[in-house]
Amino acid sequence: MTPFLTRTDLINEPSQTRVLTTLSNHKLATNDIQSAAQERTLDALSFLLDHKVEVRLLPDLHAKVYLRRTPAGAVGFHGSANLTSKALSNHEVMSGPGPFSSEFLEHLDALWSRAKPLKHTHLQEARDQARQAREQLAAFAGLVPGVSVFVLDREYGLGSFALTNRRLRLPPNEQQNGYSPARVDFIHRDRTRAITQLVSRRIEQLRQPRRAAPPLVTWLTHTTNMFAVRSDDVRQVRSALTSIQEEVQAASMKLARDNPELLTDFLHRLQTWMNDRSVDTSIQQEIERDARDAYREVILGGEVQLRYSELAAQWPAVDHPWRPLFTAMVEQTQVPFLDSIVASSRNQHGR
Repeated sequence: MTPFLTRTDLINEPSQTRVLTTLSNHKLATNDIQSAAQERTLDALSFLLDHKVEVRLLPDLHAKVYLRRTPAGAVGFHGSANLTSKALSNHEVMSGPGPFSSEFLEHLDALWSRAKPLKHTHLQEARDQARQAREQLAAFAGLVPGVSVFVLDREYGLGSFALTNRRLRLPPNEQQNGYSPARVDFIHRDRTRAITQLVSRRIEQLRQPRRAAPPLVTWLTHTTNMFAVRSDDVRQVRSALTSIQEEVQAASMKLARDNPELLTDFLHRLQTWMNDRSVDTSIQQEIERDARDAYREVILGGEVQLRYSELAAQWPAVDHPWRPLFTAMVEQTQVPFLDSIVASSRNQHGR
């Protein structure tokens, strides 16, 4: 029982699994950030239906309960976490594993009886209603209907180790609220250029023309870190970015395995930073242990993330170079290249 579900990989026995969820929340997806999260749930529910999992809908469901039933009773968890990847990094509270009372199970059975079976038509209706709500909001807020902007981390690296206030045990008067005092890259940027170039090449491929269709992305800068995407193509772009991330994870693991000295270099740079700031020796030892663990988890464990933000596009000023780009995307006409727009604007203004 969960309102949001994306981790279908955690369902090991589809034919013996029942899922109670809701689509009430998905009708309220009024911006691209909410839509991205909720679209993943809708995709997951579609996947479950295709794999014969019994799914039912209960309006305004908020509870999160995960249990396994046996002839002897039921054991499981309940609390605040949805069955999503985000729940693994959020501050959630769960109780269990433990048994559930017969009264509690009777209540769950009553909710299941009231719920209606999920069909693919319900998922399409939820997507349509969310799209209509976003279009209405866009018209009201000056947003570009049907266009999202993706912004990749400009200084792309393979992750870093945060020297937080807690790790450094800084007194309150020396703490930096909301910020880490410093971050040390796991692998020096000089050694990650090949992976950075790999990311740029893969993203460059996204703007290549497709057969009988415009490119997936439209460049908004002269680098590969910011681009606009039509709403119809957003899911495909997200999937492409996930594939790129998997390539980066594999490349970073190979780089680290083939060059064990990279861990030594990382610890040396960390040690230099701490020595320069006279960090207490006893604290340094604890920080070094944490740093080793983090390196193994992120670099050797394949947890490197391709960091990006997905935002709603907003109409710029009339003479802004992005204006004709967004207009062409909305009207589904040929999208001009950014370079030609900038050159035309300069000619008009005599520059």
